[in-house]
Amino acid sequence: MHIGLVYNWPNTKTSELDLIGRMKAILQRQGHIVTIIDPFGKIMELDGSYRTPMTMASTETFDFVLNLHYTNPNLLGTVSYMVNWNPMKFLTHHPTTGEQNILEEDIYLSSCQQSHDVLLSAGSDDVDAYSDAINLFNPTYLGDTGLRLHTSCQVFDDIPDVDLSNFCVFYIGVNWERLKRKGGTRHKGLLERLDETGDVHFYGVREVYGVKVWEGFRHYQGELPFDDGRSIVETANRCGVSLVLSSESHLESGLVSTRIFQACAAKTVVIADDNPFIVKHFGDSVLTFERSDDPLENAERIIQLINWIKEHPEEAAEKARRAHEIFVERFSLDAEIERLVDGHARVLKRIRERCLPKEGSNKRVDVIHIQKTLSRDDVRQLIENVNRQRGVDPHVIVIHGPETTVDVQQELEQHAHFPFTVMRKEAVAFKCEGELVMNVLDNSDARAFCFHQSSVWWSPQHLGFMLRCMEDTGNPVVQSAFFVRNDILMDEYNQRLAMLLVWDGIHPFNRNVAIHRGMEGISIYPPSCFLFDREVVLQHRAQYAAGRVLGMGFYLFLVAMALVVSGRYPEYVPRFTSAVILPGKHLLSRDWGRGPQVQDEMRKLALIFRCSPLFREQDYERVFLKEPRSLKTSLMEHLSHFPRVLHCLRVLRAMVGRFKQ
Repeated sequence: MHIGLVYNWPNTKTSELDLIGRMKAILQRQGHIVTIIDPFGKIMELDGSYRTPMTMASTETFDFVLNLHYTNPNLLGTVSYMVNWNPMKFLTHHPTTGEQNILEEDIYLSSCQQSHDVLLSAGSDDVDAYSDAINLFNPTYLGDTGLRLHTSCQVFDDIPDVDLSNFCVFYIGVNWERLKRKGGTRHKGLLERLDETGDVHFYGVREVYGVKVWEGFRHYQGELPFDDGRSIVETANRCGVSLVLSSESHLESGLVSTRIFQACAAKTVVIADDNPFIVKHFGDSVLTFERSDDPLENAERIIQLINWIKEHPEEAAEKARRAHEIFVERFSLDAEIERLVDGHARVLKRIRERCLPKEGSNKRVDVIHIQKTLSRDDVRQLIENVNRQRGVDPHVIVIHGPETTVDVQQELEQHAHFPFTVMRKEAVAFKCEGELVMNVLDNSDARAFCFHQSSVWWSPQHLGFMLRCMEDTGNPVVQSAFFVRNDILMDEYNQRLAMLLVWDGIHPFNRNVAIHRGMEGISIYPPSCFLFDREVVLQHRAQYAAGRVLGMGFYLFLVAMALVVSGRYPEYVPRFTSAVILPGKHLLSRDWGRGPQVQDEMRKLALIFRCSPLFREQDYERVFLKEPRSLKTSLMEHLSHFPRVLHCLRVLRAMVGRFKQ
């Protein structure tokens, strides 16, 4: 298999990078090809730097990608796993400052979670229930696949049993208490008290954000290299005993960091707080103390356990052996990675069964591309997008004008893997795209149809996910999320850039209407994001006939008319299965809603809907003409409280998960 490991912090060494190094080594030993990439798909080296020259990976060659961080949207067009091992507080608050997320951050993070194929559990019932709640209305959510992944480490076969005749206690960490941050007193004074005993040796990064976090510690031993965890395990083994402390966030969510697994891999005696995960899975093989709100009291309890080891070295060594056995059997990274790879075939089967059109159903989708003047690049983009579709039977209809110089028929015959029809129309016909589309639908037996544009990219699941959603819900219109592909993708990755690229493509049902009104233009929903039910259009031919006079605004007419005839808003597939390709670093809706052609389309829409009983009370001169950005708001005005209802449902779902314990 070819597997992509996604890393978020270019040119920065973190524990995630160390973990990626361990995973890469294990996967390569198992015979797999591994490429480290950032969330945009640029290839990275094992030290976290970008490949020189900067190179974008061909993500279609990946069997799957593995995301280690919850802030990543899946923009790569391949099967994507996300590890659900961050504490609940990290999902709702800033992990460093402790400040609660603002609304836009919550929307972005929940959209990221929904965009992945599989969420890998790390054993927290609360966090898993929260993710289930976020995905309550996600038609492509697979739920529990039975696959798990913890922040573990590999087995080191050459590590000896520990010698407790002259041991010291190994502790590695960042010492966050030295940084000024909200809620940063989880161990304040505890480490200083342990330093006074001389029994504990401290390791970790010397400086964080310009602060020397270990300054004044007499038994600080320095930094350890990032070498797949070997230095940590070997150093801990020489010390004989490991101290593992959990943050409040990990304790509340019943999650653990890498430290417990490294301590067990090193065959050390482990002293730890009473983290529910450690108590549940390691039992009395680990020396645990009841955690107090007073850090100095916790320090005294740790000192008592250190003294117990001094007095009972044989019993302590037996505990170390049992903890190592539990680690090897249940949690070693070698075993978990092997189970993940072996389970990938089951995941693919579930995606086919749950997310792609059903066997025996009408899978034909008409892909309509209307463009007055086509270039060879335009035709090639169409061919590439449709060729890569999975689970559907696409039929392409290309309608172009006399100014097109490329031989469209020949290009399609040479490169297309799908049936197609090419039509040449006079320039005047393109003023009424609605007429062109209705004629296509009259002569088709497709279940659904969609529009294609030259400036879009489609993932292999784009049409399949939407068609299956239409089958399951019966909704006449389905809409998917999208993002912007431009030169920003070649910049050094950070979360702010990712949010810029996906924000316009997140469905309004995932947002508060007030934010929604603030967006410029209506092009945040490009035509290629929608799939329309052909049969519904033809069943209500009389109503839809009014749209024949429309040009570029015909797809908006189709969305609105579906609401008229069915009373339903578009069903939403929260996957970034398509992208709008823009030049430079241009973002989406800067210039839309201006210019005579757009204004003319808005005027036509206003005239069409002014007499509709459903919209009779709306001021469509204002909605469609003077403030075109209000179109999406007006069509969804009565759902203005929907985000609050959805939030309540998510909270209730999380509460149910907690009460089940």
